[in-house]
Amino acid sequence: AFVVFALCSWVICSQAFSNSGGSFQVQKHKNTVGMRASAVRYEGDVAAVRTLYWFRKALRLHDNPSLHAASIGTSTIDHIFCLDPWFVSSGKVGVNRLGFLLESLQDLHQSLTNVGSRLIIVHGNPLEEIPRICKEWGITRIYFESDTEDYARHRDAALLSWAAGHGVEAVRVCGHT
Repeated sequence: AFVVFALCSWVICSQAFSNSGGSFQVQKHKNTVGMRASAVRYEGDVAAVRTLYWFRKALRLHDNPSLHAASIGTSTIDHIFCLDPWFVSSGKVGVNRLGFLLESLQDLHQSLTNVGSRLIIVHGNPLEEIPRICKEWGITRIYFESDTEDYARHRDAALLSWAAGHGVEAVRVCGHT
């Protein structure tokens, strides 16, 4: 079962719900750095490239072109989902959609756990959270799936601009969703 909770403009309840023995945690973004598990490490002739994969709509490991692209040529990959308060305040997220999102994130977390990683959920504006994470975790490149919604196009352009000005390679990949 999943925990149904209320999202306020800048507050998310720190709750956990379990799925057959494992736990899936949604916490305030300030707590995520300390709880980050070992990321998936790839072997081979790869320089120290630390990749951040930002899950957005394609919340799955299989049939995910942007995730596959992110795994090529990296030594480490960390996986995040950014719970953007804009979506709640915009009226785009109702109770049913939030419940479906939580179930999908729980399933994604379990899939990542099965391959030795996990999903970190951060709460906040991605234009603030992703640069913070890049600095704190030593991220050298960011991958994410392209999005055609107006809000997402403007947000992504701003993130690509930030990355270019800070020496972080940012790659937007066309996907299926």
